[in-house]
Amino acid sequence: MKTKLTVTCACLALLLTGCGGITKGKAASEAAINHFHQLYNEGKFDDIWREAHPKFRSTSN
Repeated sequence: MKTKLTVTCACLALLLTGCGGITKGKAASEAAINHFHQLYNEGKFDDIWREAHPKFRSTSN
């Protein structure tokens, strides 16, 4: 029983520490989305195209 509890606690600790990057990624994603919408609303389509990832740009040649 003690081993089972230890393993459960260890798994829970790994799960919780592994999710720390999610909040950082979410903040970066939200900032990028806001930036995209700002450029879009201002009609700066060339800027959107220039800032797009090269793999994205290569799909529409």
